[in-house]
Amino acid sequence: MSIKQYALLIFLSNIAFTISAKVIDVDSKNFDAIVLQSKIPVILDVYATWCGPCRAMAPRFERVSNEFEGKVVFAKMNYDQSEKLSKKL
Repeated sequence: MSIKQYALLIFLSNIAFTISAKVIDVDSKNFDAIVLQSKIPVILDVYATWCGPCRAMAPRFERVSNEFEGKVVFAKMNYDQSEKLSKKL
């Protein structure tokens, strides 16, 4: 592993949100299929990597997603990557 790759790995591990298999990553391409067409309720977390409260809530969101698996869809959407859609919500 190069120094750049290692530095990137450290950076991502410090700021990125862990998306478990139970928390679905949503963007403008899959929003309709995952959120609007879901047969069960959806809780959508619109987050930003620079947002302190978003980062603080991320572990709790994942923990709750484990408890309600199959009863509620838990999804996350990065505000910066889907800004246009985020503003419509």
